[in-house]
Amino acid sequence: MEIGGRFPESEEVFGDGAIADVVASMHASIDELMKLHIEATNDGVLDLVPDLEVLARRTRSLQAGVLTTVERRGLNDRDGHGSPRILERHACKLSGTESAARHKTRRMLNHLSEVAEAYWAGEIPTAHVDLLGRVFANVRVREHMDERQSRFVADAKRLSYRQFEIEVHTWARLMDQDGPEPERDRGHQGRDAHLAQDFNGSWWLKGRFGPLQGAKLKEIFDRYLETELLADWDEAKRLHGDHANDGHLPRTPAQRRADALARIFEDAAGSKESPVPSGSVHTVVWSAEAFEEMVRRLDPNYRPVPFDPDTFRCETIDGDPLDPHDAFADALVSSFRRAVVDAKGVTIDLGRARLFTGGAKAAVQLSATTCVWPGCQLPTTRCQTDHLKPHGQGGRTSPGNGAVLCGRHNRLKATRNYRIWRDADGTWNTQTPDGRIIH
Repeated sequence: MEIGGRFPESEEVFGDGAIADVVASMHASIDELMKLHIEATNDGVLDLVPDLEVLARRTRSLQAGVLTTVERRGLNDRDGHGSPRILERHACKLSGTESAARHKTRRMLNHLSEVAEAYWAGEIPTAHVDLLGRVFANVRVREHMDERQSRFVADAKRLSYRQFEIEVHTWARLMDQDGPEPERDRGHQGRDAHLAQDFNGSWWLKGRFGPLQGAKLKEIFDRYLETELLADWDEAKRLHGDHANDGHLPRTPAQRRADALARIFEDAAGSKESPVPSGSVHTVVWSAEAFEEMVRRLDPNYRPVPFDPDTFRCETIDGDPLDPHDAFADALVSSFRRAVVDAKGVTIDLGRARLFTGGAKAAVQLSATTCVWPGCQLPTTRCQTDHLKPHGQGGRTSPGNGAVLCGRHNRLKATRNYRIWRDADGTWNTQTPDGRIIH
């Protein structure tokens, strides 16, 4: 075997049965270990801890090698996946973060043979290897990593992760300073901003900016913060007069910072130069049962019924979850459009706030939060709409006969004769021309 996540092409192609037998044997061995360790001696149990870690490292190394084979043979394209990374993310149900980390590690292992050999032998930890994968992603440092491989391996064997991290980052920073990019421009080139939703529905904004850009943003932010603080003091004085103090302010400093940032976004969207179209409509997607329950709760004598977690839906068109109480209250007084869908995901009611053209397209978009092709995660708002049964074959232009597909998979469906349909419970299915369902 060639190390580095790369495996030699053999002239002999072994049957799939041989692979299945080996995998079955591995499962059986793991099952046996699960039984044996319960009755093992203390020494036996303790010895098992590092032994299993070595096996886990070797398995991860094997995964990298298999994905490289997938890439070399172009196997990801068989089911329309854009890359081996997308195939793995879908097949293994990985998060975007984990998928990206594995991709970086695999690229590094394919180039640094000494590191790959040590990892394949189970001699260095996965966390250390993943760190080297992230450093390898820096093109200015990458060219210097090959000559330092032996040191990386030796340090990974003896140092804790924190010690290894400090040493590697220190080395990478020094190498990076010798790169072609001027040091004063590094902060600007590394700028980034990201909005992400937490599991409880709240949102986090993370950002990094260059020196000049950051200074401008801070000046603007401070002005808005001052306005929010003055508004709080006005409210406190209205309620408590001259005796108002910090304890009477209606919001905490953290809340004022969040509200100031939201105000900046809202003001920017309302400016003449804003890229946000005038009259844009924000859509809240409801399951029929959830929306009907919120309507019933308007009756003060009604006893609320808990939402069914298996059918509940209250979210944006891209699938970002919303609090039903906030969304329902806001819909009564603002320009949010209500969209109610049945269990199959078909729009059965499209409430009107601000009318806009293309209602049929919007209704199809509400049937999914991303492209419906297995493994594709392109948000609905960046996708196309298409007929499930082609219009030329009598397919109706209606929500029940529509699907959301990105441009690539829409073309694949049309040119390769893939079939897409939706079950009664809303599950999307994609079938290959030879009759196989893509899972």
